[in-house]
Amino acid sequence: MMKKEHIQAFLEVAPYLGDIINEDINIGVMDSKQYLLTVDGRTVTSNQTAGDPNTYDEFALSTIRERRQKSFEDVSDRFPFPVEVTFTPVIEENGNASDILIAVVKNIDRRKKADTASKAVSSSFEQANQTISEIAEDSQNLLQNIDDILKYTRETQQKLSVIDTLISRIKKIALQSNILAINAGIEAVHAGTAGKGFSVIAGEMGKLSKSSDEAAETANTALTEIKTAIDTITSKMVSIDTYSENQAASTQEISASINNIFNTFRLLSEHC
Repeated sequence: MMKKEHIQAFLEVAPYLGDIINEDINIGVMDSKQYLLTVDGRTVTSNQTAGDPNTYDEFALSTIRERRQKSFEDVSDRFPFPVEVTFTPVIEENGNASDILIAVVKNIDRRKKADTASKAVSSSFEQANQTISEIAEDSQNLLQNIDDILKYTRETQQKLSVIDTLISRIKKIALQSNILAINAGIEAVHAGTAGKGFSVIAGEMGKLSKSSDEAAETANTALTEIKTAIDTITSKMVSIDTYSENQAASTQEISASINNIFNTFRLLSEHC
């Protein structure tokens, strides 16, 4: 609010006010009957001049009634660009509002464009941040899946170790069976004709022992190949796990950087 005793001083400085504050503004001082002063800005101009009749609208009257400064944005065709209109009541010495108002019309085209650009950038940042968040979530899920696979791989390695032990036992039994078959064959020879049937059994034991040993060797070879494959898979999964952890960390850093850039841009927009 402005006191009435200062209105004359304001009228004297008003023509220079736009240059002083470096703003493109139009200034009008008026009472309920006429315009007392009009000052055009660089682009914000008015058709009214001092002495032209004036009639207050409801917004202006409410400013006087409420004895407080009020503003509104005017995007009508009165100006070729959006403006902000601010009414300031002039107060009498007794504290009551006079019928004098000071109207300042400010070109806010640049601010509106900055707001539009800011909203567009904000939307882009939000979309980028959402995408990065989804990537980060997928990375976490991938890490969990990798951990599960590594867990199952280790369990499989343990089971293969048990199978390896069983194969070693089978080979040992086959070896012992073969020794028994050889000894039985020798004893059958010593027994002559009486040991002929026993010799046949000893021969079959030898064949069975050899067959068991060959089967155990084949199983052992396959088991070794499986172990090698699992070791390779484990090594690759550990590498992927490390890569995924680095990716998740990088994604979080990118998200933080985007938030910092957005906050900086928002602050700049607020001061445009």
